[in-house]
Amino acid sequence: MGDDFKFEEWCDQWLTTSGINILEPAVEYKEDGSIASLSIKQTCDLRGQNILRKQKLNVALYDANMEQTVIQDIIISDKEALTPVKVEFAGPVSAILVNFGDHAYAKVRYDAKTLKTLSERLHHIKDLNERAVTWRQLWLQVMDKKMSSL
Repeated sequence: MGDDFKFEEWCDQWLTTSGINILEPAVEYKEDGSIASLSIKQTCDLRGQNILRKQKLNVALYDANMEQTVIQDIIISDKEALTPVKVEFAGPVSAILVNFGDHAYAKVRYDAKTLKTLSERLHHIKDLNERAVTWRQLWLQVMDKKMSSL
């Protein structure tokens, strides 16, 4: 997880604090639908003694045909709320799935464009496990929104 990675400190972060973090894309789209910039925003949930946590994850970008391109081994910062992601994907993006493969321990939120795409085309995600994890995260995002409006 990098040259400055301290395993004991990392374990201590995870084992002595409670709560779950929220990860969401901070994305800026160009007019043609391609990505101008992408970062992963990490915030702390309201419950627990949350802190920013270092994690390694993958991000999947989906085109109009729901074909995926995976950006692997992104290290989420435990010092900064925003972690920049280097995107080498030239075409329009229909959806961004943070935590592709479900390697990180976090709640995931989706940007508006991804929400729209997933509500219409979730069934086109070929990997059944990824489709199930994505559906669950969508459901949690909707339920959190409903609960916060009470």
